[in-house]
Amino acid sequence: MKPRRLSAFGFLLMMTALTLLSACALPPSGAPAESSPQSEGTQMPIRSPIERPPEAPAAFAFSMELNEQADIFTGDTDGNLTAQLTNDPGDDTCPVYSPDGSSLAFCSNRNGKDQLFIMDSNGSDQKLLTDQLPGCLCNPDRPMAWSPDGKWISLAGQTGQIDQAQIVDLFVVRSDGSKVTNLTNSPGYYAGFTWDPDSKSILFMNARENPNIYRVNVNNKKIDALLEGPIDAVPAGFSPDGSLLVWDGRNGTISVLRFSKTGIVKQQLTSGPGYDKYPAWSRDGQKVLFMRREGEKNDIILMNVDGSGQVNLTADSGAANYWPSFSPDGEKIIYMTENQNQWETMLMNADGSGKTSLTGVFGLIPSLSWQP
Repeated sequence: MKPRRLSAFGFLLMMTALTLLSACALPPSGAPAESSPQSEGTQMPIRSPIERPPEAPAAFAFSMELNEQADIFTGDTDGNLTAQLTNDPGDDTCPVYSPDGSSLAFCSNRNGKDQLFIMDSNGSDQKLLTDQLPGCLCNPDRPMAWSPDGKWISLAGQTGQIDQAQIVDLFVVRSDGSKVTNLTNSPGYYAGFTWDPDSKSILFMNARENPNIYRVNVNNKKIDALLEGPIDAVPAGFSPDGSLLVWDGRNGTISVLRFSKTGIVKQQLTSGPGYDKYPAWSRDGQKVLFMRREGEKNDIILMNVDGSGQVNLTADSGAANYWPSFSPDGEKIIYMTENQNQWETMLMNADGSGKTSLTGVFGLIPSLSWQP
């Protein structure tokens, strides 16, 4: 096994996949696709979002290891494994859907080192996007992401090492592979890569020197501090309407910034005694979902956008609960639980009801991408 390269959410679905794969063949729509020659991609048009039947369950892509090889699969909130998209020597990880749902960017070491690849959402037309990156990294603190307009892909790349610690820089790659830019290009601790709604810049945290949330322009690489520092916080994402930015501070609190023509207003939403992290927006932007650690307990909390009405959705679970994520339709929440070193992937309704176990095997940090 190679746990270092696994997308842990996919690893957690391994037992489900093994059962389904032994019982029946995967649907034709998700048949494994052969990779194309390792060449630069051509310009990818921005397509209209893929339309899915209103009654269809929410779908997602994830990486899973079978037979000592990590590949990319798709599943849905009905608990189905729906397709296998890759089947190449090496490990394919970190799948991320484009804004219109037509393409998936992913990391692969099939050529001997971690590189950025791209394919159609059904697994066809797999190709190396660029060979100009020092690596292809992703995790919940340093997510790989597309710009809202679909023209760029942002990701972390290791560019060195200081005192046995990685030097990780923020890179952007044109979605046609024609341009690669190191936006930070200096030693630092960078995390929380979050695109501005206008796709012109990215917010990130630098905690190494002058801690703050910074904004970097994608075209000219100009970097500016967002607020008067020091601010030791990780930007986690803009609200659906782009007016609010939610962050989790490394002191264990969650805050939002409200952007307006008159300036930026900061509002702290949570305060001790728990340690709060990984906030996520509801579809309508009226709720924030997050993880709270208090003593030996780890729970999933839902609150109003002003911090009021906090509800513990997993209070009686008897397990530690981690990394919640809303489905795109806002109806479901996927999260992970741990009890005596046994991990499960769980699904529940947005109000905390209807908790269902999707699988029950040991796992690592989860990573999945919801299909728009």
